[in-house]
Amino acid sequence: MGKRAAVYIDGPNLYHGLLKYRPHLKWLDLFRLAEIMLAELPDEYVVTQVNYYTTRVQGQNRSRRQHLYLRALKARPEVDVHYGAFRMGGEKKTDVNLTSHFVRDACFKRFDVVVIITNDTDFEEAIRVVTEDAQLPVVLLSPAKKKSRRGGPHKELVKFAKFTKRIETKHLRAAQLPRRIPGTNIIRPSEWQ
Repeated sequence: MGKRAAVYIDGPNLYHGLLKYRPHLKWLDLFRLAEIMLAELPDEYVVTQVNYYTTRVQGQNRSRRQHLYLRALKARPEVDVHYGAFRMGGEKKTDVNLTSHFVRDACFKRFDVVVIITNDTDFEEAIRVVTEDAQLPVVLLSPAKKKSRRGGPHKELVKFAKFTKRIETKHLRAAQLPRRIPGTNIIRPSEWQ
């Protein structure tokens, strides 16, 4: 059996990095994405938990689509959605919530390896604490654009990670939720076809 992997996803960073202008990829199965990405690494991992950190969006149509998507994610019991807030000046609590849960779970050894999906350097110290103080390996899955100014994942994050992989379009395509979530009335928004 593989190492137990808990996944922590910086939702705004993933969205702005890879999904904002690609509606056909927004119906993303985060659990499956983690499985696909980890299967490409040398060690064997079993995804046991996915924690998705996001904020509620504004606007009737955007809010409706997000509500459907979050319901689709929560149909799987291994996926937890954690909410921050959007206030003037930017998002609040999303990063703090992710960091707090990430470090807490590492301290209590609730998994064998932690996977973080972000390219935000605000997480550098949390990743260092988990790897050096809690002595747990971190896998960094980066939503960095291939042709970004920095050319990929931030070196501040990479230096503490056991493995680093950039999420590519092929991974997003392979990890789409079914059009209708089985056993529910949740259907992919038509704008995301």
